[in-house]
Amino acid sequence: MEREFNIEKYINLIKEATDLKALKDQLVKLHYYELAQLFYSLSDYDLMKLYSIFSNEEIGEILAYLDSDEALELIEDLNVGKIAKIINTMEPDDAIDIIQEFDKETQEQIIDLLDTDQKETVSELITYEEDTAGSIMNSNYIAIQSGSDIRKIMKEIVSRAPEVESITTSFVVDENGALLGILDLKKLIRTKAPALVDEIMDTNFKFVETSDSLEYATNIINKYDIYTLPVLENKILKGIITMDDAFQEYVEESEDDYVKFAAVSEVLEADAPLIDIVKTRLPWLVLLLFTNIIIALVISRFDYLFSLDALSILVLFQPLIIGLAGNCGTQSLGVTISEISKSELDTKKQVIIHTLKEIGLGLAIGLVIAIISSLLAYFVLKGSETPLDITNVIFTIAVSISVSIVSANFFGTIIPIFLYKLNVDPAAASGPLITTIIDVIAIVIYYVLATILLYNKLI
Repeated sequence: MEREFNIEKYINLIKEATDLKALKDQLVKLHYYELAQLFYSLSDYDLMKLYSIFSNEEIGEILAYLDSDEALELIEDLNVGKIAKIINTMEPDDAIDIIQEFDKETQEQIIDLLDTDQKETVSELITYEEDTAGSIMNSNYIAIQSGSDIRKIMKEIVSRAPEVESITTSFVVDENGALLGILDLKKLIRTKAPALVDEIMDTNFKFVETSDSLEYATNIINKYDIYTLPVLENKILKGIITMDDAFQEYVEESEDDYVKFAAVSEVLEADAPLIDIVKTRLPWLVLLLFTNIIIALVISRFDYLFSLDALSILVLFQPLIIGLAGNCGTQSLGVTISEISKSELDTKKQVIIHTLKEIGLGLAIGLVIAIISSLLAYFVLKGSETPLDITNVIFTIAVSISVSIVSANFFGTIIPIFLYKLNVDPAAASGPLITTIIDVIAIVIYYVLATILLYNKLI
């Protein structure tokens, strides 16, 4: 038994394996979550080894522990028939998440190949709007007809236990499927026969409608400590939302809130195209750039206070340099902590790829911001009487911004990873530490470059 999952060990084990039966004997000892992380970290060649030794049902269980976009990466190159066989084994809510990652044509092909029951369920669930209770509800639950005897109910629960999401709560419905009450398993076990379900069911229950928001459903589950929450549509029971599904949604919402706080939108995935991430982050930084330029413009209007001597000009743009570097560092910090929380930076390869991507983003964003800031700086400085050449000042500002942004992205990535490796909570410790470090680095870069470029002196 291992206290911690050493993913590198198993990656090497798979690479070197020649006896696939012996390999599976080793891998089946792992939890499905660990297998999911392992699958996602493998090369295509090694991944195919595992597809040959794991059943469709086992692969379905593994995919359920990944985000839907990650699951898509693992199966999108398989033929549609194989994909359908895997999805056919999955819980409907998990199956829907993955199916919706494909284009419309592939979605239809997959659904057409599903078994009748799964096809009907998936076809219905896929019609619900995203981020509603209907979109994540599970249709595998135990529904009991009103008037049933408790001995019959116990037999049904035992027989259906392997196929349903949960047996802790059963749902009593009338002949039309309208929910009348809920039945707790403990209460059922303690009740002596003969008795009818109507005599022991709880009619005071909480529920949500299929059109209710996920946030509302999650709040109900959290407030009332409900493990399985019924989802209704015009009083008809359509499905359930379990506590673990709600918790997963809560975690995802928390991650979204964190990265939005860092002025980063939903394009966070490690494999997202660089240009998409640049487009996501750049608008906020340009907005912040204009904010800082306004500050510089306001200060410059008081030129009679300091006659715009050399130092005054440099100080004029100091908030711009520090502000942009700090904001870029905060974006990298938000994305990195989000990746750490999802265990997506556990291997050296993942860390290297993520760090290089953030540095690349710094270069791309730094270049664009440098060009825009140069134009704005010229607008601020034109016509000013100064002992310095304005062109050199603008060039100094542009280079300082570019170098500072790249440095900020680097430290905003490396510091939380370093703290995580030391078992220090990066979310709690990173912010103040990174802010201070980036401010110092930005100032040093700015004035060192100013000394070199404006006065031709080395420190």
